Amino acid sequence: MKACKVSGCNKIPTKGNKECPMHKYRIWRYGSYDLPPKIEKKKKDLPIGVEKICRIHGFLTKDDVSYVQITKNRHKNPYDAIYVKCKKCHVENVRNYQRKNPTKILEWEEKRKNSEHRKKTIRVRNLKKFGLTLEKYEEKLLNQNGLCAICKQPETAIRNNKLKNLAVDHCHKKNQIRGLLCGKCNPLIGYANDDINILYNAIEYLQQYKIADV
Repeated sequence: MKACKVSGCNKIPTKGNKECPMHKYRIWRYGSYDLPPKIEKKKKDLPIGVEKICRIHGFLTKDDVSYVQITKNRHKNPYDAIYVKCKKCHVENVRNYQRKNPTKILEWEEKRKNSEHRKKTIRVRNLKKFGLTLEKYEEKLLNQNGLCAICKQPETAIRNNKLKNLAVDHCHKKNQIRGLLCGKCNPLIGYANDDINILYNAIEYLQQYKIADV
């Protein structure tokens, strides 16, 4: 088996490609095989000269603070109130709450998983891999009357007790979107390696045995 063409990578490339799935995604997402540098988010620090004390952990430095909220007052001191969270206390409080309320945590997780906002976010993220927006997908679906572009039938595959959406079919070599296919027709083209001759041979094969059966 040939390895990925990127030096130092021993992963197996996908069919019809020279890169492994990881490097293929990177070149599509970032335009390079290397990851971009991480951008560190600026965190609010304590103002110079201000000290805060935790009742448990003592004096807090900027590394011991997880949250800083400053409320300014125009008429009195430059800073009217400075509210901070001790990082160690915050972690301990969260863990204690999770231990004491396991049922609430499970209920919250189930509610989050089944929320419509999360489902829509996941759908948008998956379509973004193909360069599609949710609006463009709905437009394609409307043009196909909600049916598969090949068999002209609605999707019948079920996942997690719910009917799946039509899959986005695209050319892996040109990375070009073609249409929406059902869960049966999409792998049919994939197993044929997008080769028209293979599909023609399959048609001739079926016609040959159809005549023989008659």
